[in-house]
Amino acid sequence: MNDVYWRRQEDGDKWYDAARIKALEGHGETVRAALTYLRELILIIDRLVVDPLMQRAFEHHDYARKLAETIQSFAQPLQVLDPSQCPNDLGICVTVTMRAILCSAQSNQPRNLALALEHGFMDTLVSLLKVCQAWQEGPGNLSICISGLQSYLPWPAVLAQLRPYYTSKVWLEAEKTAGRISELLGRRWRTFNVALWEHFQVHDLWDSKVRLCDNLECQRAINRGDMAASPPISRECSGCSAFVYCGELCQREDWDARHSTECTSARIDSITRKAAPGAWYSPHQRAYHVAIIEYRFNCLLARCADPCVITRAYKAGTMAPPIFSAIALAVLEQDGIMKSSRFFHLKASSVYGSAGPFLEIKQGQYPLRPLPCATELGYLQPRMDEYLKESGALKGEVELGNAAQEEDRRTVKYVECTFNLSKSTEVHVMVCRLRNFGPQGQASMKSQGIMEYYFYSAKGRQEFMIRSRNTLALLSKRKPYTLKVLDDHLKTLRAADIPNLQYSDTFGWGESEFEKIGAAFDALTSLAIIAERCTNPETDVSLSLKQTTIEKIIASFDLIEELASFFLTLRAPFPKLTRSDGSFPNIVAFLLDRIVELHPSILQRLCSSTTSIDLVIRLWTTENEDGQPYANIESDLGCGIVPLILHCIAGDEGRGAFVDRMGSREVGLPQRVALMTIKRLNAARFALTGNGLSKVSPEAASGYLKSVLVIIERLVTSPRIHRAFELHDYAPKIATTLREFSQFRLKAPRSAQYTQELCVSMGVALQAILGLATDNQPRNLALALAHGFMGTLVSLIKACASGRDLPHPNARILADCLQLLETYLPWNSVLLQLQSYFEGRSEAEMVIGRAPEPLGEGWKLFGIAVREHLLVYNAWGGKTVLCDNLQCQRDVKRTSRPGAVTGGGSATLLKSRECSGCSAFVYCGEHCQKQDWDARHSKECASARVDTITRRATPGAWYSPRQRAYHVALIEHRFNYFLSSRYGGSAIEPDKVTSTPPTFTDAALKNLWSRLRAPRVFHLNAAWVQSTETPFDEFYEGDYPFRSLQGMAQSYLQPRIDEYLWASGVFDNEPGRCTNKKEDMSTVKYVECSLTFGATDLHVMVKMRLHMDERRGVGRFLAVSSMARFGLKPPMPDI
Repeated sequence: MNDVYWRRQEDGDKWYDAARIKALEGHGETVRAALTYLRELILIIDRLVVDPLMQRAFEHHDYARKLAETIQSFAQPLQVLDPSQCPNDLGICVTVTMRAILCSAQSNQPRNLALALEHGFMDTLVSLLKVCQAWQEGPGNLSICISGLQSYLPWPAVLAQLRPYYTSKVWLEAEKTAGRISELLGRRWRTFNVALWEHFQVHDLWDSKVRLCDNLECQRAINRGDMAASPPISRECSGCSAFVYCGELCQREDWDARHSTECTSARIDSITRKAAPGAWYSPHQRAYHVAIIEYRFNCLLARCADPCVITRAYKAGTMAPPIFSAIALAVLEQDGIMKSSRFFHLKASSVYGSAGPFLEIKQGQYPLRPLPCATELGYLQPRMDEYLKESGALKGEVELGNAAQEEDRRTVKYVECTFNLSKSTEVHVMVCRLRNFGPQGQASMKSQGIMEYYFYSAKGRQEFMIRSRNTLALLSKRKPYTLKVLDDHLKTLRAADIPNLQYSDTFGWGESEFEKIGAAFDALTSLAIIAERCTNPETDVSLSLKQTTIEKIIASFDLIEELASFFLTLRAPFPKLTRSDGSFPNIVAFLLDRIVELHPSILQRLCSSTTSIDLVIRLWTTENEDGQPYANIESDLGCGIVPLILHCIAGDEGRGAFVDRMGSREVGLPQRVALMTIKRLNAARFALTGNGLSKVSPEAASGYLKSVLVIIERLVTSPRIHRAFELHDYAPKIATTLREFSQFRLKAPRSAQYTQELCVSMGVALQAILGLATDNQPRNLALALAHGFMGTLVSLIKACASGRDLPHPNARILADCLQLLETYLPWNSVLLQLQSYFEGRSEAEMVIGRAPEPLGEGWKLFGIAVREHLLVYNAWGGKTVLCDNLQCQRDVKRTSRPGAVTGGGSATLLKSRECSGCSAFVYCGEHCQKQDWDARHSKECASARVDTITRRATPGAWYSPRQRAYHVALIEHRFNYFLSSRYGGSAIEPDKVTSTPPTFTDAALKNLWSRLRAPRVFHLNAAWVQSTETPFDEFYEGDYPFRSLQGMAQSYLQPRIDEYLWASGVFDNEPGRCTNKKEDMSTVKYVECSLTFGATDLHVMVKMRLHMDERRGVGRFLAVSSMARFGLKPPMPDI
């Protein structure tokens, strides 16, 4: 796949050069035509580079630099042309180039934009503005380009490339012309210049040193007017390199207060982001952003006191950080800014202008807790909440800090600013500002505590005692259930007040907080017991009481959901719980599962809530100390996690919500869910064997295995998650687990329940392997067969034939498994894995005992089909002997012995040669290739090449000519045996089927055609030809139904299939049909076969020609040409 990307990018480089040569050297092309060509090319690049995989390929070849160089080469010719001719096209090129650089899905936009500016992109923009000024208007797209450039000014790499332009005479002239172009473009250009001036002011004042401190309680001196009092250069945390401190004291304070719980997660995040180009947000970069925010906020306050101060400074060309007198501060306090405003959020890229650049946030109005779609840097959320609680921006939150918090409101401000890191990610920088009074009574706002955050996650750890579920169940049974009991439990849940505890310093909790949490957990457990009691038909709960209970639980579901999330956050080793009935995640899962079972509306409520789905995903992916998922099969409760997720994904709507939520979160989540699901197969194996340590019965272990396989089957059939399962080789791991369960059954007699569960598991496993919505089914099935899947199936069939421990109704499941396997026998990888079970055995040996129907008949037919395929495969010899030319006249004389000669002709065909352009069409020689190219393939080759590249890049989707050659040999074999059976009027004995198809005399064929009424096309509808029923459908003139397949993506093949059908005469009065083909219908036949290929049906059309041995007077039909096409098939029925 990557090779394709590199080749496309190299082709793009050649296109740039071609466009530039046409414009500058003038090889018969005008500048206008070359510019139009370049515009279309850049639009293509813009569409491709938004894909994350393609973006890496383009960046590998420095696409931003090459785009800038190419566009710059067009700016010079435009200055000597009529300005009304081409600038609009060049403006579109510049704008789309900016979009291609800034709208990719990764975090490299500042770097790519800096590369483009370094290689003349800004020269082109300034030149284009001058051309636009010539007729007082310009391309409207340029205003969008300027706005995009302005949003990335806070990044030093971009700003450094703009300094030469800002200080040059060319730039000043371009700025003066802004008043003589269109109103929108001129206003955007002036705003951009103001923003650029502001950033250069900040950058010149910044000393390029990292002078930050991430300790919220830092008391450093920050009087920067006195150099001796300037803060020292910050030192990084040696563990994570993401947090910085002004000294050892602040680092120690922050470690004890909060950073000890963040450092490990921050270190992982730092390593990940440093490994991704452009994704690392360094403390050095953050220090510059803090300087920008500090400058902007002081300018805001100065403008509030004097509205014209920034305008005067801009006209003067410089502006020092403003300071405020006592009178100015009194004015600000009178306006409410210095007293009541809690929080400020920057909403503009400059403080210049009439609109307020900062949004003042009052108490309870902060909108960004947590950030949307926030998952990655969740360890920062407690720190962020501490900022917000100290600022008082959260409504109803307990404010932290000193007792003089209200007095500090005038001297402490919290300011936040958002910077673009990529199309999908923003950096939110939070700065705590202190007012520092100088010796003359003047003040300015300086930064103290700083943090950056991206995403959201819960934190909280504590220790408390809880009672076991068994104890609470015994207490519940001793007294009757009433609504008062339920109301008391719900009241206890509300009293816990989780929102005010979840992100607090849990190590400072008092005894009362621990008692509330313990009581809340006991109440939650009691709710699960109540739900279990209401669902038990043997209890004395009335219908009205049950209905009222359901309504109250639904009304309190948000509270239950919040508590479950809170308790799951408390992970080992921090919570020291007294429990005797399983691990903590298992208990939470058990509680939710019992509540969900109470009524379908509760399940619907769970599946419609992203919080609940996140909770289920978290339960499913939680690991214990040894890296394995929590299974807890041995606990008194059993495994509660597996039934819970079964409830969630049992319906299509719930499964869709579950998969959608996984896709909307981090990229690696589907793979992690798949990995944890497959690891539960290991839990089932350990529960069964356990080396003498497991206390689980074999029946419980087999039941657990069946549930896990059902989960895999439900998840893997979703197109958006099946790749994650294939990445972890789920098919061979399923087969290995089933093989061990089968071997365990053979070691000692087991109950009928164990064998029955294993039989059902086989059916579910095969459905999971073959139920994919992609084309990997033959490969996955072959992997499963290579790891013992067939051996397990044969073992269960033998158990069914013995009649001792397998009920006859379950024989239907095994028969369906054989029927599914039979549909994949035409694929070589599957057939070769079955060869060891059937090759060299007689028909009697392949029949196992007295298996009940329909298993006995199914096994017999399966053995016949396998034997027929093996005969054809061995006779085929593995060579590609095809020709896709419809008019091929090759000598096709063949005998059963390779190398033999019959009738004076060659006995074997030469190996076919592929088309060098598409690799999808093959020919027997140069003459046929040239003839087919002139007739039809010249129109197909380009589309076929794209189709070949796409299918080869998708695992299992490529249908090679070699595989088609075997299918053609199989169809040829079946068709000749079909004619033999129709001529003889009876079924062919399986033992009489040989690798050499039967032959026919002229008289036999004439008799046969007279009885068959000369059908035009034969369509195979069975997997074997030994049946007494006809395995071929016969289509006559005007009744062929497969001309246009549903969902056929290979539209370029439609003219070719039409030519086959016209030649066959199956069309009724179609124009263009060859009239002389009617005479050939006795010697030329068209045969089609449908094969299963993933979510599609593979239709192989073969042109057969009768070859007569003149010496013997007999002949048979041999393949001349063929073609294959794909169409959608109906869904596979459940086993």
